Amino acid sequence: MRICSQYRNRRLPRIIRKWYREETAAILLETDCLCHGEMGNIEMLIFTNQWLGQSNVESAVKNRVRRVLMRAAVEGWAGGGPVDSPALMNGLAGIGYQLLRLAKPEIVPSLLFLDPPVGRI
Repeated sequence: MRICSQYRNRRLPRIIRKWYREETAAILLETDCLCHGEMGNIEMLIFTNQWLGQSNVESAVKNRVRRVLMRAAVEGWAGGGPVDSPALMNGLAGIGYQLLRLAKPEIVPSLLFLDPPVGRI
């Protein structure tokens, strides 16, 4: 969020809105990892919600999270590689971290946007 608040490109809000429309209509990805899977897309939806500040974006975040959790309950978590990995960006650690962020976004910083720590955890 801090990076984009300093980004002076006038096209950025249009780019974010276009991505949001495409992402909310998309089917779930094959992987849940933070790097290139659902958890990364959910992080981008959270950012979009902060950037645009619209209630329909917050609803889209909740809907996407619900769909991912329902799939994980049936199929298990899908990391970003051929085997389950404990890795942060493409494994179970990143999925777990993002779940913590979803539970407490006010104290768990974004890894993808390199947010600094908010305070004491």
